[in-house]
Amino acid sequence: MKIEIKKFKRIENKTLTVPVTIEGGNGVGKSTILEAISFVLTGKDLDGKEFAQVYDNRVDLHDAIADVSYFDDFGNEYNRKVVPIYETSRSGVESLKILRATNCSKNGIDCNDFSSEFEDFYKFGTDFFFSQKETDQRSVFIDLMKSLLPDYDVKDAQLRLVSLKKSQKKKVQEIKDIRAMLKELTDKQLPVISAKLQKNEAEYQNIFSSISDNQKEIELINIENNRIQNEFRSAKSAIESTIVNLEADLKTALNTLNDADTEISELENKALITEVLTPIENLKAEKKKTEKELNALTYYSELSDFGKANYLKNEIVRANITKIKDLAENGSDEVTDVCSACGEKSEAAFKKSLAIQIDAIKKENRDLLAIDMRESNNAFFIKKDELTRLTAQLNSIETENENKVKRNKAIERTFLIDRTNAIDKAKKVIEIETKKSKELGIEIANSKTELSELREPVLKEIPTALLISDELKAAHSEFAELQILINKAAGVNENNAEVRSKKEVEIKENQIFLADLDQDVVKLEQEISDYFKNLDGIVAKEFAGPFEIGVKLQEYVITKKEFKDCFKITADGNVFPHECNGAFVNNIKLQVLSALQRLKGYKGITIMDNSEANTTQELNHNGLNLVVAKATQEKTLKIISNNR
Repeated sequence: MKIEIKKFKRIENKTLTVPVTIEGGNGVGKSTILEAISFVLTGKDLDGKEFAQVYDNRVDLHDAIADVSYFDDFGNEYNRKVVPIYETSRSGVESLKILRATNCSKNGIDCNDFSSEFEDFYKFGTDFFFSQKETDQRSVFIDLMKSLLPDYDVKDAQLRLVSLKKSQKKKVQEIKDIRAMLKELTDKQLPVISAKLQKNEAEYQNIFSSISDNQKEIELINIENNRIQNEFRSAKSAIESTIVNLEADLKTALNTLNDADTEISELENKALITEVLTPIENLKAEKKKTEKELNALTYYSELSDFGKANYLKNEIVRANITKIKDLAENGSDEVTDVCSACGEKSEAAFKKSLAIQIDAIKKENRDLLAIDMRESNNAFFIKKDELTRLTAQLNSIETENENKVKRNKAIERTFLIDRTNAIDKAKKVIEIETKKSKELGIEIANSKTELSELREPVLKEIPTALLISDELKAAHSEFAELQILINKAAGVNENNAEVRSKKEVEIKENQIFLADLDQDVVKLEQEISDYFKNLDGIVAKEFAGPFEIGVKLQEYVITKKEFKDCFKITADGNVFPHECNGAFVNNIKLQVLSALQRLKGYKGITIMDNSEANTTQELNHNGLNLVVAKATQEKTLKIISNNR
């Protein structure tokens, strides 16, 4: 295992084979080497924070670099390099782009980062562990001891103990509250009713009873009278309702009769609607005219035939024919007797020139006649196509008209059958509704007669009501008020007795529950105490060495009868570090770290700075991969390899 520093701040080209001791005076670079180790492993400084500076204090950063490699016991190389990156603009101006560009590689292969592989470095490879909070140190100890301790969740036990003690306090308070409430309960004194008031009340009740009997008779008579009146009103209402319903039915029947008469009249006058035939006289005349126009046209397949019949119709052709005759008879300025080949005049040259002129004119005539023939033939075809279209259109309309005639006959036959059936149906309705109207008229007349013969009922007379004197009423009110007070007081006293009984039962139940809680608390306290007794023995065994290492994880506060969570490392019975002699502090740290690393399985580098405080005793490496920085009076840096 070694560290190779190519460049880090002011340190260049240094190789350290671990374990190693670094000695020298102040400012020679001891701490810088330790920072380089933290840099290559984690990219952070010794406190686990971002580096404020990884370069030296040079002004020009072009040659700045931080380049450190770590080689583990298996020959793997971990390299971290930080360099500045510059960029040049189009105008040639150079500027700093990235101050610290980091590149990480493992065995020469670039990787994203490898710091996660050394995540235990700060916790077990530095004395950073001893500067953490007691709760964080306690967590590390407990996590490492779990596999060695009995299967017992001390944190859960502590929480349950706190919960049980809270329940104890709550139950005690509940009992106090119940007893305080019972003291507040007071019974009421019952009022006394005089003999005179009781006598007046008896007389009042006798008269009231008579009045009650009289009232019952009046109520019975009223019930009977109401029954008679209700029967009369119900009978009258039933007859009136019957008349209204019968008249409504009669009106409906008469309306149905009128609707049936109207329907018959409409059916008899309903017109037959058939499809209208499409007129074809104009189309026939147009076809006949087109046939006549087509017959007047001629189709020519040969230009010679067209020319014989139509050459005189083209003015240019006529003029060219005249021009040919004139050329043949008189010649022209365009006709020459000079040979184009030899330049001599001759009769043959003249005839040849004349023939060329005449052939050109004839060709022009043929071209003109060809154009006229195409126009003539086009007119023929256009007229022929028009005749074909008119013929097809006329045939289509004639066929459709024949189909319409057939459909109209079917429509007429269906129309006559449907009209006859509808009229017969309407006549049947008239017959039924006429008979129904007569029957309804008779029923209406009978119901009106029944209504006129209905007579108002004769009601029974109501007896005279009895009266109570004002004196007896006042006496009864006084008696009733006293009776209410007596009932309320009795109710309060009865309720108090019931509450007392229930609360006494509740107090006993709480006392039983409280006794169970006390037993659970004692049992849980004993379990926690036994747990930490086991822990003390395991810590003494696992951390055995020159110093007797121990751990205080709990303090029992007797005055409050509760456990207070704490964490203290002890060495030879003294709380570490403030109760320990400074000469032994570093050796104690290394002994603790050695045990922690063994339990965790950490086999990486351990670094220690300022080990010169351990002056009265040699530093015990405890088999660690230790890099020690020790201050001396030397003015130069000295690196001393240590045998394991």
